[in-house]
Amino acid sequence: MGVDGHEDPAYPDTMYVEELIGPDTVSTMPEDLIRAFQDHGRPRPGLRSGLPEARRLLDELAFVGVDYDELTDALEREGVRKFADSFDSLMESLRENRGRSRRRRPAGGSGGRLTLLACQSPSGAAMVRRCSRRRLMDSRRST
Repeated sequence: MGVDGHEDPAYPDTMYVEELIGPDTVSTMPEDLIRAFQDHGRPRPGLRSGLPEARRLLDELAFVGVDYDELTDALEREGVRKFADSFDSLMESLRENRGRSRRRRPAGGSGGRLTLLACQSPSGAAMVRRCSRRRLMDSRRST
């Protein structure tokens, strides 16, 4: 599961990390959230705490007409759409950068091969970094 944190300053910044810790789970999160959890997070099995209350809440929601399956399906569709949109944006950025690098090559020469590195910034925006293949290979050898 992916954890991005939240926007409400009334809650601890590590709330979703702490609440989603449990056996056989893997969470992904931005680096700033990892650092926050390392600094002041409370490692505990959060997924197992409060189960009776959670079951009671789900029963109450069903009683007032909230369809849990419909709600989770909608959230899943929205999450997949956001990831797909981000991926499409990244691919478009790669195509644009590739086109620009081809136009800049000197006549009669390759201009050096370029490798595009993609990553996600803390804000969630896709970023692309260009570097020469030689520089990339040199950096791999030094690590």
